[in-house]
Amino acid sequence: MGAVPARWADTPEDPLKNDVAYVAIMIAFFALAALFVVACDKIIGSDEEALAAGGEELEPAPDQKVAA
Repeated sequence: MGAVPARWADTPEDPLKNDVAYVAIMIAFFALAALFVVACDKIIGSDEEALAAGGEELEPAPDQKVAA
């Protein structure tokens, strides 16, 4: 491994600080993920609307089906 930078050479490890930073990063990650889901729901609509639609609404019309 390379040399440790001088600014971190004398810094003692603080496990509590590391744990708090890890938990804060995880909370921020999941908060951003939740905001991303909300933004996508606003753009394309929620899944409940798509799942509530009947099967005939989700299938293409017979004249639009592609032959295999």
